[in-house]
Amino acid sequence: MNDAQFNDQRRRLRRVVKAWIDSLGLGGWLLHLSYDRTGEAFNDEVIDNGHIRLVNDAKTTVKWEYQEASISFNVPEFVDYDDDRLEFIVVHELCHLLVNEMRSDHEGERAHGKLLHEERVCTQLARAFIATRDRARAEARRA
Repeated sequence: MNDAQFNDQRRRLRRVVKAWIDSLGLGGWLLHLSYDRTGEAFNDEVIDNGHIRLVNDAKTTVKWEYQEASISFNVPEFVDYDDDRLEFIVVHELCHLLVNEMRSDHEGERAHGKLLHEERVCTQLARAFIATRDRARAEARRA
């Protein structure tokens, strides 16, 4: 990936993150964004419904008690994504900020099963938020 491609993808990601921060009520959060150019940090294996898969697109770490989060993007993955796919991934990652605190049990430990539930909830919320936005835009055009 050359410098121009990397910078183009980073700009795309930043634009979408900024567009969704306020819409999701996350304006009060401290959000750290990082952009991995090599994908080296994304070789983590995740057990997903009994199958091992690699985390490829993005990773989000949330400190909900401080309203602080870090999102790392595997920039080479986004080169072939259209704007809709890129937006969905960004919104999905931002949804982790909304629901992550429910992952901890009463002793503060993380449970694998709760992570799978969180992933599904973030996926569904991202779809719902984007669909709602699209319907509002369509209504505004008709009006």
